[in-house]
Amino acid sequence: MEIATVSQTCLRIKGKRASLIIDPDKTLRVKTTGDAVVVLNTGEDVDTSKIEGQRLIIRGVGEYEVGGIKIAASKVEKDLFYQILVDGVTIALANAGSIERLKEKLGGHHVLLFNADAKVDQALIATLEPRVVILYGENIADLVDAVKTQKYTVTLEKLPEKMQTVLLQ
Repeated sequence: MEIATVSQTCLRIKGKRASLIIDPDKTLRVKTTGDAVVVLNTGEDVDTSKIEGQRLIIRGVGEYEVGGIKIAASKVEKDLFYQILVDGVTIALANAGSIERLKEKLGGHHVLLFNADAKVDQALIATLEPRVVILYGENIADLVDAVKTQKYTVTLEKLPEKMQTVLLQ
């Protein structure tokens, strides 16, 4: 499973048989291929004109499956939250500003994937005991003590023993 930036605010999660595009917007300059589009920030404009091969746009509560990737979307107060299962790796996808409200649902995931829309409480994240925390978005410049990269690849067998923080740029 691979998580990579497509633009500063858009990601691709690629499994063995399918891929998801997270929050494509007008800043996306190159065509990219994805089986489904996942909308985390529902208040923003989503531009799918540069996405090729999409079969599904996910922008609300429900359970979905695309090419073996399972996605469960739920809402806590006003915040949308996704639980994604890709190649045996569980991912929690949310905005960083909603961590406090979502803490009950975030535990037990291998990877916590946050759009850095607000300051991240590292102590709270540590209590959730993920193997990997991945942050992306426009506000990651303030975050320190993390691996900086454009792409992160992991398999269930190769997850780190201690929590690792990754900034996708």
